[in-house]
Amino acid sequence: MTPSHRPVWPSSVWTALRWLGYGGWAPFALALAWAVAGPHPELGVQVLRAYAISIVTFVGALSWAWALSLADLDTAQQRRLLVWSVTPSLLATASVMLPGALAWWALAAVYLWALRMDWVHNAFLRWPTPWLTLRTQLTAGAVITMVLAAWLL
Repeated sequence: MTPSHRPVWPSSVWTALRWLGYGGWAPFALALAWAVAGPHPELGVQVLRAYAISIVTFVGALSWAWALSLADLDTAQQRRLLVWSVTPSLLATASVMLPGALAWWALAAVYLWALRMDWVHNAFLRWPTPWLTLRTQLTAGAVITMVLAAWLL
């Protein structure tokens, strides 16, 4: 993908991306608070795990969408994105089978690896810098939540 093929998103799309992205932090914070201090804390833990897995699965699925929708990618690039796209989901699901805090640390690692892969794939995807900045900020929020969960739960 050449720089001329970078997506050009109007400011209204950027506004929606930011609102939805930052708004996606709320369930992390609310579920963690519930797990720490709410009624039936074990249910809060389950909600936090489910949400953490769903979000990192969504992040992986973006690579699936890019592989299928960007016509100028070569076959190797498409295949690489498709293989990667299912990896976060598989790793996140496996991580919850780990005992105690290790599960939260593993989930945090999956988030960090997903972010790293976005930057690696950007060598040929060439997304706008604000998109990668937003991804980095959102990942930081998720990772902080997982670290707090490892420490508090």
